[in-house]
Amino acid sequence: MSGSRDCVVRISAPALAPEGTFLQSSTHPRAYGNFARFLAAGHYADLVIFDPDTIQDHANYLEPHQLASGVRHVLVNGEQVLADAAHTGALPGRVVRGPGYVGAPAL
Repeated sequence: MSGSRDCVVRISAPALAPEGTFLQSSTHPRAYGNFARFLAAGHYADLVIFDPDTIQDHANYLEPHQLASGVRHVLVNGEQVLADAAHTGALPGRVVRGPGYVGAPAL
């Protein structure tokens, strides 16, 4: 990947939400933003680039801390943290706490 952070998305499909008015009147999770969105400048997003033919989860109940394979590139908040399947050392992530957060548990 180049050093440029500019990106152009081209979509040949006629719509991102083929259900139409369903999204305006339903309580189904798809009506609450589970479709692709376009971000304005200054907003943050994470991006994972993988090959669907090679991605594989290696974790199981006996060995749960196994990394998946097949992920080639990952960008977090616009900064590349995985390049050609190798960690770049970047740590741009941040904690996002919702309205129910009450603080760290006592030890």
